[in-house]
This record gives sequence, structure tokens and C-alpha cells, in this order.
Amino acid sequence: MWPELHRLHRRGLDARLSGMQTSQDQSPRDVISLFGKPLSHREVQIVDLVAAGMLNKQIAHELHLEVGTIKMFVSVILAKTGMANRTALAVWWVLQKLKTL
Repeated sequence: MWPELHRLHRRGLDARLSGMQTSQDQSPRDVISLFGKPLSHREVQIVDLVAAGMLNKQIAHELHLEVGTIKMFVSVILAKTGMANRTALAVWWVLQKLKTL
């Protein structure tokens, strides 16, 4: 599993992060806004749950929303961040949170 995550990180995420300076006091939400528009509070909640490995149906249940609404949010988040898929988004989000520890 770890080699696969490392490969994902190396391929897509290093290219996005190259040349960007981030400080330890930046939250993942601040850093993610460097790619485009900042994420709303609800979008940050959804990214946290995606990164925790939850499915759209589980996220919808947790946040008391419809599954279609979650799908729409995930699509908007991917567009805002430029990430190719939710796996890349989750890996990047976790790495950003680890950097802030």
C-alpha cells in the first residue's frame, strides 16, 4: 500500500507542489487554496471525510445530505484543486495535515 501511495504522491502531487513555499503555520485549507479558489467550510469537511476513506453514501449520512449533493461537492472540490481523482486528493490532504503537526 505505501509504495502505491508514494508513487501517487511522486507522480501528480510533486508536480503541483514544486516551486510553492509553504510554512508550518498554514492549515491544509490555506495551502489547498493556492491551487485556485479557497474551499468553503463544507468542502473542507467533505475533503476530511474523503481522506478518512469514507464513501459518498457514508459522507452523505454523516452530514445529513443527499448522495447526489456529495457527488457534486466532490466534483467541485476536484475542479478547484486540480486533482485528478478523490484518491489523489485524499493522499495530498493527509500529507498536508502531517506537515502541519
